[in-house]
Amino acid sequence: PPEGHPSIKRTKSGHPNPNPSPNIGRTKSGHATDKPLPEPDPEPILPPAPRPEWLPEEGPAQMSLPPERWAMSLRQFKQLMAGIRSTERYTELKRRHGMVNMYMVCDDFIKPWTAGTGCSIALLMNGEHGLAADAMASHAWGEDNEELEQALDNFYTHLKLDPDQAVWICTLSQYQCKPSLDTDDVGPTIGEQLELDPFTKVIESDGVANGSGLVAIHTTSADLYTRLWCPFEISRAALKKIKLTAAASDSFREAMDADYFYFLKDVAANSDAATAFEMFALKNLTVQTENAQCSFAADEAMIRQHVEQSGGWALLDKIILERRKRFFNDYTRTKASVSSSVQQQLDQSVRESNLRAMKQFESAVPLMGKVLGGVLGALGADEDQGEMDDAFAALEKE
Repeated sequence: PPEGHPSIKRTKSGHPNPNPSPNIGRTKSGHATDKPLPEPDPEPILPPAPRPEWLPEEGPAQMSLPPERWAMSLRQFKQLMAGIRSTERYTELKRRHGMVNMYMVCDDFIKPWTAGTGCSIALLMNGEHGLAADAMASHAWGEDNEELEQALDNFYTHLKLDPDQAVWICTLSQYQCKPSLDTDDVGPTIGEQLELDPFTKVIESDGVANGSGLVAIHTTSADLYTRLWCPFEISRAALKKIKLTAAASDSFREAMDADYFYFLKDVAANSDAATAFEMFALKNLTVQTENAQCSFAADEAMIRQHVEQSGGWALLDKIILERRKRFFNDYTRTKASVSSSVQQQLDQSVRESNLRAMKQFESAVPLMGKVLGGVLGALGADEDQGEMDDAFAALEKE
């Protein structure tokens, strides 16, 4: 249902309750009764989170700077999130909901801390000149904020980026306190900011176009390809030939690694890596962006028109699939990037295969088995090339 629909039950903290339980009356023996049971005591209303002492009270007016200067560095992002997570409100939100997504971060922390300033949290932290973006994050607000930070950490580490390089994150880069003109606040409305076409301007800015480009954030807690703004951002970047890359949280990467290893070990004939990866990609990497949704009809109409005029949904899906293949190929098929647990399984599988081969040859041809055992031992122990050449020479001679 749309936001605000009466069928959406909400917790006392104001967030949607994903599992509202019907008020079904039951006797002590467990049988249904016509008499409804009393509602359980509501959880106490959460106290507001105290504003960090290090956060400035004033900043530049949001519209006084171009959108590409509404970014913050990874170091600042981590400082902000550490401040948020240190609060009692964050601890209680996580206890109640199992995670704190970026909607909650915005509603419970960003809005109260920036209300009345007329500028985003990023501009508050960077002062009158703001900070120009080197990358733009395309992400789903339903994601766990901790997974978002992991993904950005992995992205910066993989590309060897300086943590002082800036990333544009819409939740933190835009002023969020004035959804409409009906809201009593000095800042610009969300609509007034969107009239600047900030996503396009950031994607096409010199810093992003010549820097780290557009990075698609992958987490286990939300699928960015179901949020229509994310395919729009990817479509804009592809249209302008801007670098497209991806980042993933640790849990997302581990889930992908496990899936790929399953196809490699238990499904693909002869454990063929290419076949395993194609099956893995069909299951995990294909997208249907045409099914993505947007909160506002006008935004959705604009995005759909843009995609259809820029090659269509099939082309966009293919671009995303191929880019995801490249990204996950790096993380699941190379020893340097695959998670340690999966790599250990792969190594153990190779050792077991070598041992089985050695025993089979030893039982059939004792002399060849003895020499082959030396060869396999050298291979398993990563001995130098000279020792392996000597072993093979001995085998050839026998």
